[in-house]
Amino acid sequence: MAVREDIHYYQPLWDQMQVNSRFSMKKVYDRAMDVVVEVNWKHMIQKNYARPRAILYLCLSYHGRLATKARLKRFGFIHEDTCVQCKVKVETIDHLLFECSETNKIWKEVLGWLGINHQPQRWEHELEWIKSDTKNKISLAGILKICIAETIYEVWCYRNAVIFGNNSDSMSITKNIIDVISYRGWVHQKYRKG
Repeated sequence: MAVREDIHYYQPLWDQMQVNSRFSMKKVYDRAMDVVVEVNWKHMIQKNYARPRAILYLCLSYHGRLATKARLKRFGFIHEDTCVQCKVKVETIDHLLFECSETNKIWKEVLGWLGINHQPQRWEHELEWIKSDTKNKISLAGILKICIAETIYEVWCYRNAVIFGNNSDSMSITKNIIDVISYRGWVHQKYRKG
């Protein structure tokens, strides 16, 4: 999608293929690779053994596309943008994922379970921390990738459960996250300890 603005760049190649009456996907791909900008967070997605839906929500949150109340209010879909969990601040991505007292508690418990002493902060700071701590090829970095994706997904599900009146608490969410991380890590033998 990032190269859709550069479609004119493909026109000579397309014209040449029409004259030859032969289409080559390899030539189109090679041409596209000339234009594509390097993504500095691709290692967070590559070889991340979290559930596909969790990886999707990781991508959505990275691009600021989660339908938070602040975003929905900006588009005119809703009138109230207060966080449904703490009922104090505006529900932005920063607040929902890291600043809210409920979600902050979830992050602390999950990271504590992994033995990582980290205080979640604003989204930009967290992205830098995530990028730096998941670049290693050690197994803890791989487990941390799973942890981040699954925690973002479960926090989003928890938020939706609160909005729609389903009974949920942060302790059960934390247990779900730890269970999924344990299972997803156990399935991939390189993450097993001993």
